[in-house]
Amino acid sequence: MDELRTITEKGSVRIPEAIRSLLGLCKGDRVSFKVEGSDSIVLKKEAKQSSTAGLLDPYLTPSTPGVGIEEMRFPFAEQYDES
Repeated sequence: MDELRTITEKGSVRIPEAIRSLLGLCKGDRVSFKVEGSDSIVLKKEAKQSSTAGLLDPYLTPSTPGVGIEEMRFPFAEQYDES
């Protein structure tokens, strides 16, 4: 499938509807571009990730020991301790 498009003044190119449909691209999807040779690119749809993906990775390493619920206290909790 070949589609000819013109680059806009701002450097944008509209992805044709037939290609968006074929790749399952929707508004907000992320794509990557890979240069092949001196005159070709490959457009690839990136996997969707939530905005919190990988957020806890540093805390889930095998070297990190588990923490029990009793140990999960705020550093300033003592000043509010009512006992």
